Amino acid sequence: MIFPDKTDEELYNGGGVYLLTFRVKGKEKQLCRLKEGRRLDDTDFEAITEETELGHEVARLFDSLRERYGGMFVVSKQIMPDHFHALVWCLDSFKHNIKAVANEFARICGMRAEELDAATHNKEKHTEKTCNNLNDSEDDIEYGMAAEDDSQSAGYGSGSLFGKPSVKVLSFAEQLKDTKNYLQANPKNEMLRMADPYMYVTVRKIEFNGLSFHAMGKTRILDYPDRHVVALSRKLSDEQIAQEVKNVTRMAKTGTVIYVAPISKGERMAAREVRQGGLTLVVMMHNGFPARGSDMERHFLPGGIYNKACAEGRLLVIAPCPGNYEDERVVSKTEEELRRKSELKGFEYSPLPHSSARWRFVAGNMMLELISRCEK
Repeated sequence: MIFPDKTDEELYNGGGVYLLTFRVKGKEKQLCRLKEGRRLDDTDFEAITEETELGHEVARLFDSLRERYGGMFVVSKQIMPDHFHALVWCLDSFKHNIKAVANEFARICGMRAEELDAATHNKEKHTEKTCNNLNDSEDDIEYGMAAEDDSQSAGYGSGSLFGKPSVKVLSFAEQLKDTKNYLQANPKNEMLRMADPYMYVTVRKIEFNGLSFHAMGKTRILDYPDRHVVALSRKLSDEQIAQEVKNVTRMAKTGTVIYVAPISKGERMAAREVRQGGLTLVVMMHNGFPARGSDMERHFLPGGIYNKACAEGRLLVIAPCPGNYEDERVVSKTEEELRRKSELKGFEYSPLPHSSARWRFVAGNMMLELISRCEK
């Protein structure tokens, strides 16, 4: 653990590691511009961020928090056109609530944005008035009063730059590493998304073999005829996992689409090897997509490591619709699999509630089995 276990009430107080996300209201691209840098090869490139004056101020203000709040260190930060990410590590000596700090930072950024807007607004108006009234000092006085009225009618002092900040708690060292990599790859991933935005649209309720899924990515991957489901036990040794992953990768190289719900260590390793090998993958998400029409849905992307695969049409991310868990085939196969595993361990099977995480994890794999064996 990066920091000791805490109760829900203590989770955002004192020491901890947090990913803070600040999104510009209306998704306006006010903080930076993205452009392609040098080509690394035929398919890869560098992404360059050019901060606007406001984006530079946001980054500067965030750096100043380290002096304002003792025991808080900025591990990494990333300015994007319409949002800002910051990864922070707070020591045990940190005596504040990180959500309150994030809210205060958003408020300060809103005030600074209004100051910059007002300065630009006044400068433009002053230039126009000066050109039209070079010899009329009274107009200059009247302009000064009008500028104040204009600034109020334009909304200065009435709004905020960011919406409600998002605060994510990181609990394990691997999360810290993955999040740092995600922030570094964010500009390139955004450019890939912009190049083919269709790949990053949540498609609601596609049906396959009588089951319904929400999906993101290249949905035609479901039609590819050669399919293999990866379901690896948590009990496998590292050597056994390595062999299974090798077998899966070999199959994927022959054109077989790999279906996986990356829960166990072996399943996660298999998904990673397939993705890194530039091969085709269907990934099942048990926690689903954000709610339709929500702010989170508009900003949702596949996990940082999957963005390039999605852009290149090698990845389909799916999430089961609730009705799938009541499908007779899914229920029957799930109960059968759970009973088999219990008896294999020498236990008498006791049915699990369908709402339990264990039952749903197994049910998800059964769904993958059903759609992978569907004849098209």
